[in-house]
Amino acid sequence: MRRIATVLLGALIGLGAIGLVLGTAEAQEKKITAKIADILSPDHPHSMTMKFFAERVKERTRGRVEFQVFDSAQLGQTKDLYLGVQTGSIEMAKMPASFAGEWIPEEKVWDLPYLFNSRDDLWRAIRSDVGKKFTN
Repeated sequence: MRRIATVLLGALIGLGAIGLVLGTAEAQEKKITAKIADILSPDHPHSMTMKFFAERVKERTRGRVEFQVFDSAQLGQTKDLYLGVQTGSIEMAKMPASFAGEWIPEEKVWDLPYLFNSRDDLWRAIRSDVGKKFTN
């Protein structure tokens, strides 16, 4: 459930960014098509959430913005998706944040097993001065 909430939060942030783009008269006339990708199967809750997001964006923008959803690793495995987002060939992708550790070594700290005794400890660490260095 928490992962779905995270995906939905990302979707809302994406909608906000799209709203900024649609603010200009030129953007309102031009149709925007973007790719959103994942490696999971079409019936996985994350994939279903992306499809729901794509439908809502299309509906709310009256078809001016359309997300093409690519699930089941159609656009490649996680590394391919990460590189696709970096190069701009994919506009959005769902992937584990820990995967960024390959390029951003500091991110690996969140993957250490048993680093925190509880969720409360995790959130205390994230909200601390040290944690803010990773999240800001």
